[in-house]
Amino acid sequence: MPDKRMSGTNGNRFGFRAIVGRYLQLASQANAMSAYGQSPWAIPMHTHQANPHVHVLVRAESDLGARLNPRKADLHEWRMEFAAELRQRGIAAAASHQAARGVAKNYLNIWQVKAQGEGRLRNQRRRHKNSQVARDTRADALRAWNGAAAVLAQSDKWEDRNLARQVLQFVNTMPLEREPAILAQRGTAPRERGLER
Repeated sequence: MPDKRMSGTNGNRFGFRAIVGRYLQLASQANAMSAYGQSPWAIPMHTHQANPHVHVLVRAESDLGARLNPRKADLHEWRMEFAAELRQRGIAAAASHQAARGVAKNYLNIWQVKAQGEGRLRNQRRRHKNSQVARDTRADALRAWNGAAAVLAQSDKWEDRNLARQVLQFVNTMPLEREPAILAQRGTAPRERGLER
């Protein structure tokens, strides 16, 4: 049943989607109760589609007038807490940054999507994140993946060396070709021949 406090024009709303699992709704509720403070929230569950999921909707202003103003770090923390709630219920889940997955996509803001649909969007946003901070973050992620592969490659266990190969295959498929500095860094990745024993 929808929460009446979510209706009206009182503040912005934001949310995220998650794949449905066995205890998804319980995990969503536990996460919402701990993360969003006094701000009203609702969790609609969509199970009638090929990709069942929930949306967590949070009103940005509480009944007491306190404003919920999350930053990127807050949103990531909430995703991490939500993944932890799912894991506590036996559902494999993780929250990772785009850079760790080799993704560099820019998403349009809601107002930009609406303006684009109406033909009013004047300046197109770059499709890929290309700021110095984004490039540095991706370079750090690449160094971390290569470091993990190097450590695994030195292991006496065949399983670890095989995992090192898989890590390198993943790194080599990361969509980072637009960045010469990161491409140059790929040259420092452990070589396949160093993985053989």
